[in-house]
Amino acid sequence: MMKALVFLITIIFSSYAASGGSSQYIKIIYSGFTLNIPAAPFVVGHLGGDADSLVFKYSEESGGRYIGFANDSDLYTGNCTSEVFFQKVMGETNTSDCDGAVTAFQKVFSKNSESGTWSSSKHKFYYFIDNKRSSFLFLVAGDGAVAKMESDFLKKSDFREALSSYL
Repeated sequence: MMKALVFLITIIFSSYAASGGSSQYIKIIYSGFTLNIPAAPFVVGHLGGDADSLVFKYSEESGGRYIGFANDSDLYTGNCTSEVFFQKVMGETNTSDCDGAVTAFQKVFSKNSESGTWSSSKHKFYYFIDNKRSSFLFLVAGDGAVAKMESDFLKKSDFREALSSYL
């Protein structure tokens, strides 16, 4: 509980300091990734647990205008590492080791979505943009750890801005 409280206080104060009070974006650190997200969320919630979920809500309306983060340590990748799994999802490799997991993932995330990869020297970022439903960004660290960013209102350019510390 104390860890979550310190985390939220850090976000509040570092966001204010980083924004200078007038920026369009606030800087957050989630699962070791430094990200820029739109400023002035209506509410911030931290659910904890294995997924360590963090949600920023930008509207009073139920279920709308949110950005969510979760550690995806339970992402089923078949017999593949996360790096090989996502390469297979994107059609960048032909290994058959994790075909079933890739097919299931593609049905959920790739169908009717624009997808692609952004890379930095240490990380890979895989995006699945759907302008009618939620869009997703999977952040893969050098050690293979996966975090997921989800939003029902961000555009591709907003996800790219979130990664401006890396790209």
